[in-house]
Amino acid sequence: MTSVSKTDSATAQEPPRSSGGTRSRRRGYGAVVLLLATAVAGSLPWWGVDTHVLSVGYTVAFYAAVAQSWNLMSGFTGYISFAHGALVGIGTYAGILAMNAGGNLLTAVLAGALAAVAASVLIGLPSLRLRGIAFAFATIFFQAAMLLVVQKAGPITGGSEGLAARAIVSLEDLFVTMVAIAGIASVLVYALRRARLGLRLLTIREDETAARTIDVKTVQLKLGAFATSALFAGAAGAVHGFFLATVFPQNVFHLRTSLEPLVLALIGGAASTVGPLVMAAVYGISQDALQSLGSELHLAMLGVILVVAVLFARNGLADLATRLWRRLRERGNRD
Repeated sequence: MTSVSKTDSATAQEPPRSSGGTRSRRRGYGAVVLLLATAVAGSLPWWGVDTHVLSVGYTVAFYAAVAQSWNLMSGFTGYISFAHGALVGIGTYAGILAMNAGGNLLTAVLAGALAAVAASVLIGLPSLRLRGIAFAFATIFFQAAMLLVVQKAGPITGGSEGLAARAIVSLEDLFVTMVAIAGIASVLVYALRRARLGLRLLTIREDETAARTIDVKTVQLKLGAFATSALFAGAAGAVHGFFLATVFPQNVFHLRTSLEPLVLALIGGAASTVGPLVMAAVYGISQDALQSLGSELHLAMLGVILVVAVLFARNGLADLATRLWRRLRERGNRD
């Protein structure tokens, strides 16, 4: 970890002063662009696109939602979480159970989000006092424990036999809802990256001990970030349960479900807004394109991209693109 300089510490305590009206307007434009992009993407069902395209779009939106969810916690704080697959899974089961009890899609999403938030507080209170690999192992244990709990709670969850959604939700409704979740999560990442609160979270990532010396409430901030992150993971999981129709614990709580958002966010760029969205699109579309060649081939492709990113873009593709753009601008100014 790198140390936090006095200048950085001061930055974490005070909002940027040099921004002025121009920079504030640019920030506002960025958020507006994200909201407009979300609205345009969410309107796809009214453009007459076929079901296959809508299904691929839904998959991209799902990966974007879970990647940004992971980003809100681990991207800003540096605490690598392997629990997000479990949080999505909790949302999945809570959503289906709520709908089977007579609710609608909205109540299912709320049930999934709230269940995941409750679970994040339960695991976060003890585990966020740990650091580094100890926290990562705690979240892996949580994922394994949730698999066991759901399997043993057969009368409620269906156990290993699975749980089926009794109601059918149209693909159009699922698509619009998932795009909205991914869009709101992305706007939150964008706003947090430019707010005092986000700077304090980034200070924890850089040097937690130094953050405490400047009176940053590290435990409260980490727990708040974890709960906010879980909110989006649970909401996405609730919607995804109806896309799958029937869910099985061995699939929902598989370690792969936690690795996917982690890798997508890290390759795209931790605490970046656009990077995880681009990676979600690459991963979701490639998953569909390579399906006929083998269900796991896209995972191998993701591994190759991860290796390339580690070698040439350790801070993510978003950081690499930013550095390349700056070099081009500097070269253009010299010419």
